[in-house]
Amino acid sequence: MLQTPAQPITEKELLNLILNDRVKEALQAIDNFEENADPLRTLLKQAAHRPNVFPELTAPYPTHFAISPSYTCNIGCEMCNAGFHISPQPYGGRDFLSPQSWEDILPWIKEATHWCFVGVGETLDSPYLNDFLEKGMDKYTLVTTSGVGLTRRRLGELMDRKLDCLQISFEGNSAVGHGSGKAEYSRNLWEKIELVQQVKQEQDSNTPHLELHITVNLENLEQMNGLFERAQSLGVEHIVLFPMSINRDARGRLVKNVYEASFAENYEACRSYLNEVSDRWRERGLKISFNEYGKLEEAATPCSYVDNTLIFSGLDVPPKVCCGSLDLPHMPDGAGAKAFWNSFPFRYLRYLMFCQPEQRQPRDCQECLATHPARYFQTIREEMGREKVETAAIYRQYQEASVARKSLRYEEARLQFLQLQERDLPQDLRSGVWFHLGELEVIRGELVAARDCFENAIRENFSHKKAFAFLYLVYRIQGAPDYLERTPRTPLRIRS
Repeated sequence: MLQTPAQPITEKELLNLILNDRVKEALQAIDNFEENADPLRTLLKQAAHRPNVFPELTAPYPTHFAISPSYTCNIGCEMCNAGFHISPQPYGGRDFLSPQSWEDILPWIKEATHWCFVGVGETLDSPYLNDFLEKGMDKYTLVTTSGVGLTRRRLGELMDRKLDCLQISFEGNSAVGHGSGKAEYSRNLWEKIELVQQVKQEQDSNTPHLELHITVNLENLEQMNGLFERAQSLGVEHIVLFPMSINRDARGRLVKNVYEASFAENYEACRSYLNEVSDRWRERGLKISFNEYGKLEEAATPCSYVDNTLIFSGLDVPPKVCCGSLDLPHMPDGAGAKAFWNSFPFRYLRYLMFCQPEQRQPRDCQECLATHPARYFQTIREEMGREKVETAAIYRQYQEASVARKSLRYEEARLQFLQLQERDLPQDLRSGVWFHLGELEVIRGELVAARDCFENAIRENFSHKKAFAFLYLVYRIQGAPDYLERTPRTPLRIRS
């Protein structure tokens, strides 16, 4: 009887098996992998019967989830970091999280206590938001909005679905923010806030609780005293402050106007002033926080996102562990939500964030605006002041080294990658160079050197899936690194 030939396995499927601790299955499947995978095969053979890596660094499945129901926005903020300042449709014409995509997400979040609806665009644009909220009437639900589309009817629909918290993004008068600094915009937003309180009073309801999310920059910094006073007088219960990040244009360059309106050139003085004003209003009973932190610090660790939440955009990208630039290397597979949550990339992130010094953390975390604002602005200043480096020759040498590697000219490739490390590499090449050097060290049989290379590749790009797979296998062979203790995660302060 003829046997049906095994179907070729894709690289994505092969790497997913490894990252989900299914090494023996990966070893069996690699023979059906169509590409040259000798270094990976070598590691799989050695690692197949070794113990898992960091099995103790698991965590309970999160209870707080953020979901993006909308990918549209017509406001046109210059400071936008979601891509709408570049294109009116930055997500390939997709407008909303579809009901089918919602059904795909629902098994992941059904046991949650908190659902936060935060649109990549304007949350209230979604025609399906009411349906989503109806599914969560036993949860604590929060909706973030610019407030532009908030009407009495829309507010009534939200209240009918027992919305717990309405968070309105508002910067006062800022030319780069919502409303482009127009007085009419600010007046309309205050009227929306008055409307919320009026409708709550009419319905004798304590909810939704009302919050303001204020992105702070040089243009509105000295308005904070007045904004806090007005907010408190209108019954706003909580103000969440966040320093404005600097976005990029279509060519990846920092946007000059946004940079000049940011805290980048004088962060310490801005931080001191903002903390002073916030402390004064806290004494008067107004709740003010900087994300999950009580003050705007030079650094605030550990990160409040890690181990606390997952963010689902509904787009064809992995769930995110934070609202910043840190991305996961893998998509969920059929193993289920809790297996995904405790797969190797999550365990490794916990190892870096809770068991290692700050210098070992991913680059995105070391330069994160939420946890390391001083370093974030320093990095941005340095980039703005740096002369443009001609990169064409660098990319050409990278391609030549890659061709040499694929042609099995290993020593030639290794020397080329080593030469590249001595150059001022663009961010997108640093991780690749480290990975290829690690791969070549595996071929040389130098697993200690390979381990260091893969760790560096992941530090530069946490979403580098192949680097994760190789590092995992090397750890299985050599044994996972030791650590003294695991610091606790940051508790969330979101009301229940």
